[in-house]
Amino acid sequence: MKQTFRTFAAVLMLMLSMVFSSNACAQDGRAILDKAAASLKKGGVEVQFKATTYKGLSPQGSSQGTLKYSGSKFAVSTSEAEVWFDGKSQWTILKSSNEVNLTEPTAQEIQQINPMSFVNLYRQKSKYTVKDVTYGGQASKEVTVVPNKKTAFRQLIVIVSNNQVRNIRMLDAKGQWVQFKINSLKTGQHFAADVFKFDEKKFPQVEIIDLR
Repeated sequence: MKQTFRTFAAVLMLMLSMVFSSNACAQDGRAILDKAAASLKKGGVEVQFKATTYKGLSPQGSSQGTLKYSGSKFAVSTSEAEVWFDGKSQWTILKSSNEVNLTEPTAQEIQQINPMSFVNLYRQKSKYTVKDVTYGGQASKEVTVVPNKKTAFRQLIVIVSNNQVRNIRMLDAKGQWVQFKINSLKTGQHFAADVFKFDEKKFPQVEIIDLR
């Protein structure tokens, strides 16, 4: 009987230690992302990035560019395309085309374009794990977020150094990975409203295709 009790007590203590460790890890992970997200809300933000899409573990293509955003508005410019989103309407133009598509994207579509949408994603009810890593020669935290319920993403992995986001990887609902490597990040920027709208005067030869 005593042996049985000691075995039960040992198992119980192990289970409790796992639960408390899990909770602490979740709180740490959420706290790390909260601090990083807070730094991204100080005015407008300008990011120099490299985006890579994957099929399985194989890179399918990459693009470098600039992202400017403020609140829900953003503008993305790469060598292949430009995108403007004013909070409701989105204009997308390929550099090789004389057409710009005008749409009203869904929240899921916006997440595929704006890497900083993780600010809203990670707050869903999720499980968090944290591990120490070295990134770019700096001691960093890698936070993995797995939502409790089926959402627009299956997994989110964010690397944070000095309370700043350095790298974001997202596994979307279709099982495809997208990675955003942040080369530079400036906060506290001020952008005019027209930065997030398509300017017809700058593209006089471009036809607007309204797909709303």
